[in-house]
Amino acid sequence: MKKLILFIQIVSLFLFVIVAQAGEPDVDSLLKSSVKAYSRLNDLVCLLDKKELVHGTIRVDNDVLFKYCKPGSFYMKVQEGENKGAEMIYVSGKYDNELQVHLGARLGFFKTSINPKGYWALRNNRHPMMDADIGHLLDLALSNYKKSLNDPSASFVLAGKPVVNGMNTYWLQAKFPKDKGYYAHIIDLYIDQKTMLPVKIMAFDWDNKFLEEYSYHNIKLNVGLTPHDFDVNNPAYKF
Repeated sequence: MKKLILFIQIVSLFLFVIVAQAGEPDVDSLLKSSVKAYSRLNDLVCLLDKKELVHGTIRVDNDVLFKYCKPGSFYMKVQEGENKGAEMIYVSGKYDNELQVHLGARLGFFKTSINPKGYWALRNNRHPMMDADIGHLLDLALSNYKKSLNDPSASFVLAGKPVVNGMNTYWLQAKFPKDKGYYAHIIDLYIDQKTMLPVKIMAFDWDNKFLEEYSYHNIKLNVGLTPHDFDVNNPAYKF
């Protein structure tokens, strides 16, 4: 009888482990779910927190109003700090594919068009405006994940389920070797468990030093943005 009870306990424990493992999502399924969720996205409005290493200096912009509409319409407004009031619009195929800018603070009257990937656009930014699309974050994670599948020196794991900006998330952490074409040494990607969309990303260089952090919060999905939301003649803007 004791042997039977012991056997039942062992089997029960074995089944419990199997069920627990089966219920835990893996990186592959999480990324696929995120791709599917992004395919259902038409537009979004949110606040964006940026922290970037730019030309050797850490630059921070918090609570930047961000509007995005597929396939390539972007609007940002800086709402605090030395650049408060600055606005930027980029629409693929419009405005000669140039970034429309008006500066904030004391230079709010100044308006110009610039190359979105040129010197002036990247003077105080690590990336062009178009990279703010969360689909870009997803593409970055996917390309590095696929590359890592055949690389035993790389890892890409589910590292936890922290709360980020009030959202329950899946934390995916990637660690990549140097000189193999990966984006960074460490990438931390956080996916909202409810929407399955990326809501935060962090990256560190080959010496584990900070590179960048982008965090999206107060997110509203598929609100019905129109071309008017990306028009410099919109009276709600200051262009």
